[in-house]
Amino acid sequence: MLRFETVLGVIFLSFALLVSGQSGGVQVNHGLVGYGINPNLPSCAFACQAVLQSSQLECSTPEVMDNMPMGSMVMSMTFMTDPSCYATDDSYLQSLALCIHENCQAIQVWQLEQFWAMYGVGQADPQPSPKESYQEALFKAGNSSTINLIFGEPLNQTSRVSDSDYQLYYGTLSVFWWVEVRHSMTA
Repeated sequence: MLRFETVLGVIFLSFALLVSGQSGGVQVNHGLVGYGINPNLPSCAFACQAVLQSSQLECSTPEVMDNMPMGSMVMSMTFMTDPSCYATDDSYLQSLALCIHENCQAIQVWQLEQFWAMYGVGQADPQPSPKESYQEALFKAGNSSTINLIFGEPLNQTSRVSDSDYQLYYGTLSVFWWVEVRHSMTA
């Protein structure tokens, strides 16, 4: 059974991708999705990134949001993580490398390194580069103890992404891009 927070996260990710007009990241592409504009590939790596970016890092900035239902003040804590935080956080980089290694075995290493360099810490323009390569982070992840990440919990050590969380995001991204390509075919 899916947790409410997980479903909300997937819906938010899908909406954010749709609203932001993602067309393969920060590069300027011309054409239609699937015909000149390539979707976020490899999807397996983007799914890993999406799951991990739901967790607060030690370098994340807490935000307080004021909600006032029925005149009362209710405080809720959220966080913001900027690309420079992702680019330097060992727990994030090593967990991302481990997830990619476990879920992207059909993808060539050069493609994974390309994803890592271009999108590993986000899709903003401009953004910093990760402090180490995919293979360096993977090597370090293999030499550290790992735990299973609980979706949405803080990420403060190298962690494995659960199959259910990964599959949820992977499926969402795959369906999203399938629909976008179909829209292009009718445009």
